[in-house]
Amino acid sequence: MATKSINLMTRQRVRNLAGKLMEEWQNVDDVAEVLGCQPNSVRRWHTEYKKNESEGHGSAKEPGRPSKLTFNQQSIIEEIILTKTPGDMNQSKVLWSNKVIRDTIRDLFLTELSLGTVNAMTQKMGIVRRQVFRADKNHANADHTDWVKNRFPFIRKLAREQSARILFIYDEKITKACPQTPNLCPIINLNSCKQPCSKAEIRVLSAVCPRNSQQFMTFLGPLSYHPFVEFLNGLIQEANRHLFLIAEPQYKQVALEADHFLSTNVERLSLFFLPQSFYSTDQSGLRCGR
Repeated sequence: MATKSINLMTRQRVRNLAGKLMEEWQNVDDVAEVLGCQPNSVRRWHTEYKKNESEGHGSAKEPGRPSKLTFNQQSIIEEIILTKTPGDMNQSKVLWSNKVIRDTIRDLFLTELSLGTVNAMTQKMGIVRRQVFRADKNHANADHTDWVKNRFPFIRKLAREQSARILFIYDEKITKACPQTPNLCPIINLNSCKQPCSKAEIRVLSAVCPRNSQQFMTFLGPLSYHPFVEFLNGLIQEANRHLFLIAEPQYKQVALEADHFLSTNVERLSLFFLPQSFYSTDQSGLRCGR
């Protein structure tokens, strides 16, 4: 993690974390590897940390507006999102969303956060809300042109006629927990862990509407029949109308496995697939934007 490439608040957190880890581990090389920085930087930050402690100032003050949640409270919320469902937290919804997370925080800590703050928290966890999909212009072909000019307008028209809601679904790997200090992982270099751990394949399955609201579910990857059907069930339970789901092309295999579920819920949802041309040839991911 190059501290010059991150904002000032996150940089100060990394420095404070370096001091705390040095107090616990007493091994500059291990701390440097976990944080993804140079050992000399760790030594300097540890010296600053001890100086602040000895002068009674505690850890260096983080710049910017203080968070309404403590570090431990943020870690608790992150652990809840990664390992529990909204129902486990006495919420009426089946899937997570920023509103559900906000309500969970209010119930647990009696703290009211804005949806923007909650969104920043989930983004820091790696739960990124994609915008409505667009094609990769560098690899557009006849399939892409047909989708943009004919297929998608037809789907939108059909959705309006049936009062259906269009949702784009996708899944991504979101985190890899550190085996020594799992609660610290959200603010350190998650790719630097030396040992594999049980959370190395945690993924998030999301549904985003054209207006960019998001519902999601976390699961242990890779994507397979069971999390896929569980997620679709959640969408159906929370929807009061027919759903038109637009999925990435690699979902065709898991959709075949879930054919019985899809056919028995044909009155509640319809599944469409993006053409392969919406992807770059190097498989670096979907091109999307406003």
